[in-house]
Amino acid sequence: MTGAVATYTGGPNATYTSTPVATDEILLNPNAIHGNGSTGGGICTFGIFCSAVPGANRGLADVFEVHVDPAGGANVAWTKDLGGRVIQFACQSSGASAFAGTPDLNGCYGPAEMSITKTDSPDPVGPGQTLTYHLTVTNNGVAAGPSTTSGVTVTDTLPAGVTLVSATPSTGSCSGTTTISCALGIFPGGASATIDIAVTVSASAGTLTNSATVTAVTADPNPANNTATASTTVVNGADLSLTKTDSPDPVSTHGNLTYKLTVHNGGPLNAAGVTVTDELPRNTSFGTATATQGSCSFTQPAKRIVTCALGTIPSGSTVTVTIVVTPPSKKATITNTASASSSTSDPNPANNSASATTAVVP
Repeated sequence: MTGAVATYTGGPNATYTSTPVATDEILLNPNAIHGNGSTGGGICTFGIFCSAVPGANRGLADVFEVHVDPAGGANVAWTKDLGGRVIQFACQSSGASAFAGTPDLNGCYGPAEMSITKTDSPDPVGPGQTLTYHLTVTNNGVAAGPSTTSGVTVTDTLPAGVTLVSATPSTGSCSGTTTISCALGIFPGGASATIDIAVTVSASAGTLTNSATVTAVTADPNPANNTATASTTVVNGADLSLTKTDSPDPVSTHGNLTYKLTVHNGGPLNAAGVTVTDELPRNTSFGTATATQGSCSFTQPAKRIVTCALGTIPSGSTVTVTIVVTPPSKKATITNTASASSSTSDPNPANNSASATTAVVP
């Protein structure tokens, strides 16, 4: 009904009267929405638009009506021509309209302020590992009027260098392998849903950037928050770090001095073949060396080196080495340095060694 003029009458039922001049469009101020073919029905949006089509077999004598469905929208069916080429229909808040006819497709919905957020984990990630994107979609509603919307869809085009493992929504369904499309259905105001997209990383280095967008059939007063992006650093290695403490400090010439070495793997890969070496200060005497994983040995007298073979340290894990020595017999200041290494590449070797300086007192 192109060129029709729509009027609105307030009250418990939102009733629109449109004077048609054609048969393919109903005009509801301020938006005109074209019909969707010969099947009839469509989406009728409170205060915004109604998509309803007579179709090849449906003239102005057909009917449609609106009544609420359990999800908070409403179903649409044709109503009769009121005469004078005037068609009337309603989007109401409850009950059935007085119009005759059998309910047809879809429903009454309002403008909805949709938003989407995205997080990535783990970050950084290593080649061969699984990276998970967590998406949260929310219908924030509007200040006044219905805010239920339908046809909520999330589209996420995966970056190069990843392979899809799974896409799991909390409602609806997802399809696709490189571009993921998730049909989440009807969203009342205040509703939210999540999507977890798991991928395997094949890129050897660099940054993965991934964006997702949410859309719905109704107008969105704030489209600026309809897209979310996450950037993930890909690291081909394991970031080992080493810290060292001494106790007590100062230490008596007649006591024992304990060094505590903490080896942490910051990932993203597991660190294989981890070794800690610690050359003891001069004039100290070796006592014991133990580790929470692996084993330690002491070589003397030439090098006076404690060597600990710690094996594989998983990403995010920590191993502790404890070394006990007898300090020098005279007043002194001694410094001890230890280092950690791995057969796995380390993207940040600067944090692989640590020192402790101890005052020795009589």
